[in-house]
Amino acid sequence: MQSLLWLLCQLDNLYYTDLASYEQQWQEVVEQVEILFPGFTIAHAEIYTEGEERISTGSMRHVLLPKKGT
Repeated sequence: MQSLLWLLCQLDNLYYTDLASYEQQWQEVVEQVEILFPGFTIAHAEIYTEGEERISTGSMRHVLLPKKGT
């Protein structure tokens, strides 16, 4: 299996360039994540900096996210 970071970066790229391929790739990555990391899934989230100011970086990225209630 490709590294999780690489797969998430691929989803980031496909989201803006090829939505048809993105949907299929997204489903495959979610299935792999749920097997390897039970209780987690993939989310597409706006990224903010840490700290008191919490400044938006203006970017959206795919991230690993705990499922609600687990």
